[in-house]
Amino acid sequence: MNGAYLGLRWQELAGLRRSAVIMKGRELPVIRVISTIERSNGRYEIKEYGKTAAARRTIKIPGWVAECLSRHLEEFPHEEWVFPAPRGGFLCCDNFRTRVWAPAREAAGIAPFD
Repeated sequence: MNGAYLGLRWQELAGLRRSAVIMKGRELPVIRVISTIERSNGRYEIKEYGKTAAARRTIKIPGWVAECLSRHLEEFPHEEWVFPAPRGGFLCCDNFRTRVWAPAREAAGIAPFD
C-alpha cells in the first residue's frame, strides 16, 4: 500500500493495526486511522486515537490499493500490525534510511541525496 497515496504519515502507517482495515461489507474498503507510533524522549509509544479528533479518520481506499493490501496481509497472517517490523512488533523509523531507503536507492541506480 502506498501511504503517500492515502495521505498517511509515517507514524500512522507504523501504528496501523490489522483490525483497522475493513475490506468486507462496504462499497469501498476503508482504513480507520485510530492509532499512531510516536517517539518521545528516545522511546516509542503507541498513541491510541491520535493527538486530535482530526487525526482520527476513516479513509476510503481504491480497489487496486485494497488488492495490494490484501496480498500484503496474506504474507503476515499472524501479525497485529499491518506493516510489522522485520522481527515482529511495530515499525520504528530509527534505521529506515540505512536498512530500507539506501538499499532501494542503490538498487534503482539513484545517487545519494545528501
